Amino acid sequence: MRRKAFTLLEIVVMVGILGLIMTMVSGSLGMSFKLKNVTENNEKLTSKANFILGELRKNILEARPETIVCSSSRTQLEYTTLGGETVLLSCDIGNTRIASQSGEVTFNLSDQEVAPRTCNSFVTCHLKNGTSMVESVGITLDLKSMVSNEGVGNSGRFYQTVSPRWW
Repeated sequence: MRRKAFTLLEIVVMVGILGLIMTMVSGSLGMSFKLKNVTENNEKLTSKANFILGELRKNILEARPETIVCSSSRTQLEYTTLGGETVLLSCDIGNTRIASQSGEVTFNLSDQEVAPRTCNSFVTCHLKNGTSMVESVGITLDLKSMVSNEGVGNSGRFYQTVSPRWW
């Protein structure tokens, strides 16, 4: 006669195998969610950095090249626009912002989600050979994400070189 029930040993082995499978599946799911968070955070940081770099580029393209002055601390760039307006581009750790200031108006290019991690070498002026005129400006953004995702890297460095228009 055939038996129709499982023995205790068969049940224990089956539960052990199911436990092992569940552990592997949950580990894979956990890594998938972490990877998703890393990807989303990097995408958001890159998107914000591209926006800031684009705005800074537009500003520098509007500068009269002979008026561009980089600060010795390399955290500010001042120039006069083609329309005669004075503009200051700055990276300010104290106020955690990257800003464009013209007259009494300050436009904060960073926001609550992204702030400068450091302002070292924010702007670097490259002079035209044998002159004091700026040929190009190097912009370095060292940003950190202000949105916390546990276990996710939250900073990045972005760089761009802009040559002002020669009129």
